[in-house]
Amino acid sequence: MSHYFDQDPTTLSSPFTIDVTFKGQNYLFTSDHGVFSKNHFDYASKLLCETIPLQDGNTVCDLGCGIGIMGFLLEKNYAIDLTMVDINARAIECAIKNKQSLSSKATVIQNDGLKGLDQNFDVIFSNPPVRIGKQNLYALIEEALNHLNETGIFYFVMHKKHGVDSFINHFKTRYQVEILTQSKGFKVGFIRDLY
Repeated sequence: MSHYFDQDPTTLSSPFTIDVTFKGQNYLFTSDHGVFSKNHFDYASKLLCETIPLQDGNTVCDLGCGIGIMGFLLEKNYAIDLTMVDINARAIECAIKNKQSLSSKATVIQNDGLKGLDQNFDVIFSNPPVRIGKQNLYALIEEALNHLNETGIFYFVMHKKHGVDSFINHFKTRYQVEILTQSKGFKVGFIRDLY
């Protein structure tokens, strides 16, 4: 799993195409070895995509975008200003190819989280990389929360076996945290500043 987050994956590149259906429409995405959920649109990400209540005109960041499935599907369904970020160089290569094939206007960036970026967003969403460890994960999310606009919201999906309840309890000490839906052990929720 660690190679999902390396900037130079050691597995051999051999791009291929996967078919994704979302809201009754079919889309083709370029994928490759050494990226998260290389063969399909994973259940957790689909659940998150179906739950996020975006509005046209939102500035949106797909944090840990992988090959870009979530962000591009949402951009196809909402008039959003999309930024996509991932640390994995191969995932970003695929995301750039998918941007071109889907005629997307998204900004695609290889970066370690949102470090060094000066943009803030109305919405940041993520199927976060829980296997980087709790301390690194919490730091990644804290950094994301610092890149929200004043009324911005961070949306997440996480499984109970990956510690979603302790994740929620940690952020509840300083933020508003709510669960929007749950299915098959996954919880989709949001974090935002207490007003």
